[in-house]
Amino acid sequence: MSDRTIVILVIFTIVATISAMVAYQRHRVQQHHDRVRIVCELRLHAAQTALDSAGAYASSIPADMHLCVEILQ
Repeated sequence: MSDRTIVILVIFTIVATISAMVAYQRHRVQQHHDRVRIVCELRLHAAQTALDSAGAYASSIPADMHLCVEILQ
């Protein structure tokens, strides 16, 4: 193989490796966001159930629940 072919293969390998790393990182970030969303949904459901059973108003939802509501919107 010529030197030019080797250089092209090395560059292609580097670009492919970086692309794979970026795709993997995006996948991990998406998994994290999905887990946060699920936890927030569960916490909101539990809070709403507790409020419904106690007959309380939605304004008594703790501040961190409002953050969950914002995440879910």
